[in-house]
Amino acid sequence: MSEENQLLLKMQIEIKATTSGPTAAQVTKPNKLVGQLKAEGRATAAQLAWLALTPAQKRVEAAPVGTS
Repeated sequence: MSEENQLLLKMQIEIKATTSGPTAAQVTKPNKLVGQLKAEGRATAAQLAWLALTPAQKRVEAAPVGTS
């Protein structure tokens, strides 16, 4: 698993562990990382789908983790 995907997995665990729901900052971090992976051509289909979600949906779905 790439370093980026390890970081996304850590962020996903943090988001899912929050009892009051994730903060906007917790959603923004993986969003930026997935955007970077997309720009580099290394984003997975699940990660690209993440970019299409609304902010509210991203809070529910947490960060997708791929195997790139």
